This record gives sequence, structure tokens and C-alpha cells, in this order.
Amino acid sequence: MTWRGNSTTLDRVFACLVYALPLADAYRIDFRYGQVIGLLHAIPGVKLLMVPLDLLFGLYSSIVGQIPFGDFIAFMLIFALEVSYELIRHFVRLNAMQAILVGIALSLFSILWQLIINIVPFLSTTLIGSTLVSTLVLGGLAIIVYSIVQSALGKYAEIPTISDAVYMQVR
Repeated sequence: MTWRGNSTTLDRVFACLVYALPLADAYRIDFRYGQVIGLLHAIPGVKLLMVPLDLLFGLYSSIVGQIPFGDFIAFMLIFALEVSYELIRHFVRLNAMQAILVGIALSLFSILWQLIINIVPFLSTTLIGSTLVSTLVLGGLAIIVYSIVQSALGKYAEIPTISDAVYMQVR
């Protein structure tokens, strides 16, 4: 087990790839309730950056979306194959667990927001509702992009509260 040791290029690639799961969750939430991704497509420089993400999301949705409980199966595979397997470097396991927790947070928000909309249906069309969803999607995207950049650089992404929980879980 490597603790804060050097990471290889392959470790960095795998550490970045695990963030596809929460990224897909953020996309799904935005397509269902928000308009952040649509606004990002309108910005010329960012539009080019969004093309690979759109392809990744389309591929993920076409594979995982066709399988019943596909998201849960993907979550369990990442957890079983990366987080709990001691032979995989600490850097990859820590990023996998962090990606899982970010994905869980986004999924919980989506479930909570659906319950709120069922109770107060007009809230989804108000400025307050769209601002709340947009803020949380942008916050989730910022956390994911920050984590991917840090992983690509071979550094540990320090996200308050989430990283503390991950450090306690991944030894």
C-alpha cells in the first residue's frame, strides 16, 4: 500500500476515470431539472471542451442506462474492484472512494429534489428552484473538475468533509 507516494501515469488515468460516475450524475440532474449544461454549450471556448463530455455521457447512458439498476451495478463494481482491493495503489482507491461519495451526494440531492417537486410542484419553475439546481450542479461540476485536474497532476484532491470521510474509509 502506498501512502502519499508517487503515482504512475496509469494510476493518474484510472484516478481520473472514476470521476465519470459522478459526472454522469451531474449531467443527468442538469438535463432533468436545470439548464447549466445548455448554457455551457453556448460559450464558444467551453463548447469544445464539452464535446468529449457529451460523448462520454452518451456512451455511459447507452451502456448503463439499458441495464436495470445500472448505476447501482456501476457503483458496486467500482467499490468492489477498486476501493476494497488492497493491491491497488492508495491514490487510485482514494479517488475512487471520493468519486463514489460525490456521486452519492449528487444522487441524494436528485432524490430529495424530486420529493420536493412532488410536494410543491410549482417550485421547479420558479427562479428559486432553478437557481438552487443550477448552483448545486455547478458546485458538483466544480468538485469533479477540480478532482480530475488534481488526479491528472498526481495530487490528492482535498474536498472538505468528503476527503475526511474518504481518509477514514480508505487505509
